[in-house]
This record gives sequence, structure tokens and C-alpha cells, in this order.
Amino acid sequence: MTKQKLSKRAAAYLKRRMVRLLPAFLPVAAVWCLTMIPALQLTGWDALHTAVGTLTMTGYLTGAPYTLNWYISLLLLTILLAPLVHLAVKRAKHPYLCCAALLIACGLCGILFIGRDRLMLISRLPIFVLGMGLAGTAPRQRRPKTAALLCAAGFLMGAALLWLGFARRPEWLIRYGLYWYPALLMIPGLCTGLCWLMDKLSGAGLRCRALDALGKA
Repeated sequence: MTKQKLSKRAAAYLKRRMVRLLPAFLPVAAVWCLTMIPALQLTGWDALHTAVGTLTMTGYLTGAPYTLNWYISLLLLTILLAPLVHLAVKRAKHPYLCCAALLIACGLCGILFIGRDRLMLISRLPIFVLGMGLAGTAPRQRRPKTAALLCAAGFLMGAALLWLGFARRPEWLIRYGLYWYPALLMIPGLCTGLCWLMDKLSGAGLRCRALDALGKA
């Protein structure tokens, strides 16, 4: 695939994301700015930075005094990174190694933000890369029992790290991201476990429209 076709596909993807996201986001962001900036008594550069950062979804990344929510900046960052991660995994001769390299790069990036507020956002990038990487790879042999054991072991290890932070090293929770990094180990098991539970409910005739609607939401 030529660079021109790749750029067109990336542009089409970004357009679809924005068309779906902005009509719902911008009215909420505008109302927040109109109500919260006066309420917070912001003026001058602080008011402008807060307004522009909120409306462009960059407030948390750029260190605005206030913003609607930190997650909005993470959403923007993952939308922009998704085509690059997808292309890297798809073009790699060894997709799993590529995914591992991207995970390491995200981990090293997190080191730069130790002790900073933005670590809460940066710590989510390995989870995003893991999801993108696994979606872009297909194992030659499917071993559901092995996968289930790995997911369960990962979930228990993540839970143990989280417990360690709360019980033994509370100062590590925010400074080193121990609040968030264990999710990298826990989420695969949590997702597969929920899928397994839904299949069991469906097989037993207990699945209902409410659960289907919740899943689609």
C-alpha cells in the first residue's frame, strides 16, 4: 500500500472519529466553559488556556489550570496514535515483538513523568498499545486453556501489585503510577472473564435485552 493510500485511510479514520465524537463533546465542553470559568473566577491567560484546552481536548496535556476531564486528552491522544500503532503492528515481520517494543517504549515514556500529574494519562498508553497489538495479531495455534491461565495469572499479579501499593507502599500509588500500571496485567483477564461469563449466561438462557444493550453501549 502506497504512502498516499495510507494517508487517505488515516485521514478517513480521523474524520470518522471526529464526526462521531465532536457533536456530543463540544456542546458539553462549551457549557462547562461558560459556567465553570466564571465560577472559578479565571481571567486573562488562565481563562483562555482553560477554554482552548477544554474545547480542543488538549487541556490536561498542556497543563491548563482547569479542564473538563483528564480522560478527554487521553482520548484525543489514543485517536491520533491508533493509525500509527496499527500500521506498525501490521507491517512488522514479528507483530508480537513489535507490540512488545511499543509496550517498552510506553513504559520508558512513563519514566519521564514520574511524580507528575500527567503520569495518570501516560500510564494508560501501555493498555491502549496492548489492545491494539492483540487486535492486530493472530496466533497460529489457539490454546484457550493456556490463554485462560495466563489471563488469570496476570489478573492475580496485577491485584497483588495493587494490594502492595495500598498496604505497603501508598507513596508509590501516584508517584510511580501503581494505581494504574497493574491494570495492564488485570484487564486481559477481566475482559476475557466477562466474555466467558456472558457466554455462560447466554447458554443458560439468562441473557436478556438489558445485558445486550449494556454490552453494545
